Amino acid sequence: MVVMSTGQLKWIALVCMFIDHIGEFIPQAPVWLRYIGRLALPLFFYCSAWGFYYTHDKKKYLLHLYAFSVLMGTGNFFLSYFMNRGMGVYLLNNIFTTIFLGCCIVYLWESAINWRVRIRYFLLYALYQIVAFFICVILTEPWRPWLMYELHYTCGTIFGSCIFTEGGILFVLYFICVYFLKEKKLLLSLFTCAFAGLLVFLDTRSWPPWGPVLYLFPFSGYQWLMVTVIPFYFLYNGTRGTYRKTFFYVFYPLHIWILFVMGYFIQNKAL
Repeated sequence: MVVMSTGQLKWIALVCMFIDHIGEFIPQAPVWLRYIGRLALPLFFYCSAWGFYYTHDKKKYLLHLYAFSVLMGTGNFFLSYFMNRGMGVYLLNNIFTTIFLGCCIVYLWESAINWRVRIRYFLLYALYQIVAFFICVILTEPWRPWLMYELHYTCGTIFGSCIFTEGGILFVLYFICVYFLKEKKLLLSLFTCAFAGLLVFLDTRSWPPWGPVLYLFPFSGYQWLMVTVIPFYFLYNGTRGTYRKTFFYVFYPLHIWILFVMGYFIQNKAL
C-alpha cells in the first residue's frame, strides 16, 4: 500500500489548487477544473492541522499565518480596486485567514488549564467576534457600494472575523473538527461526508445567494466533492516529508494574483 508524508499530500493539494484557480480566473475554462480543485482545501486543512499539532512554537505559527493573511488580503484589495473598477468581480481567496482563525480557537482550547478558564476564553472570543464584525461593517460603510464586499473580507483578514473569511464560519468550524479528529481517520471520514451533505442541503436552501447568505455560505454547489479527500486520510503515514514551508506560503497568493491578472486581460481583450 502506498503511504504519503505531509509533504507529498501538500504537493497534491497544491496541484489541485492550481488547477482549480485556472478554472476560477481564466475566462471560459471548463468547469471540471473546479471539480478537481475541491480536493485542495480539505487536504490543506488536514496537513495544517497536523502542522499546528507538531509545531514547537504555536505562537510563531499563528503569527506567520496572520502576517501572510493580511499581506494577501491587502494585495487582493488593491488588485480588485485597480483592475475591476466596479465590474463586480472580486478577489476573495485567502485561506490563510480561515486556517489562522481555526488555529486560534484550537490554541485557546489547548492552553486553558481547566473548563472554567476554557469557557471564559470562548466567551471573550465570541465577544471579540461580535466586535470584529461591527468594526468591519462600520469601516466599509463610507466606501462605494461595489467596494464594500471586497472591503468586508479585507477588514476580515486584519481583524480576524470568522464571518468575513474564505469559506465563512462553517469552514472555520470544519477546520477545528478536522484538527480534533485527525488521529481518528474513520470518524474524520464520516464527519467529512456529513459536512459535505450539510453543504448540499444548505446550497439547495440558499440558492440564489443573496444578502447574509453570501457571507454565511460562500461555497459552490459542487463543494461536496471535498469528500475526495477521504482516501488521503488513510494514505497519510504521519511523517513530515521534505518540503519548504516558505514556498507554499509564497506560491499561494502569487499564483492567484497572476491568474487573476491574466484572466482580467483575457476577458477585456475578448470584449
